[in-house]
Amino acid sequence: MHKIKLYSVFLTVLAIIFGIALIILINILRPDNLVNLLLFYFLIAGLVFSATTVTGYYFRRRFGVRELFNLYFSQSSRQGLWFTILILTSLFLLSRDWFTWLNASFLVLTLICLEAYLLTKKNNINN
Repeated sequence: MHKIKLYSVFLTVLAIIFGIALIILINILRPDNLVNLLLFYFLIAGLVFSATTVTGYYFRRRFGVRELFNLYFSQSSRQGLWFTILILTSLFLLSRDWFTWLNASFLVLTLICLEAYLLTKKNNINN
């Protein structure tokens, strides 16, 4: 329990740091440089991953079935990763003017299938 509390505090502080750095990056640096653009995507990824992991963990802890807290944290971090991939891919597609609802639907369906595959694979290993 102490380790999970440490992880959640670390991820919360990390989300705050990424958020402040993102605000500074947006207000000060120009987006025409490749390094600044990659830094923007990195900061977005860090912010989305840490924020969704902590939020998902506390939602599961509050409203979920009583399980081990380690399972809550691992599920939240995995789904935070999927959400981060979804956001980053959508932002990239938007920047190239390739974003359509069809592409977004395929992206969401791909991530849903990947999550379902991982859940069924985990259940087959346990049986």
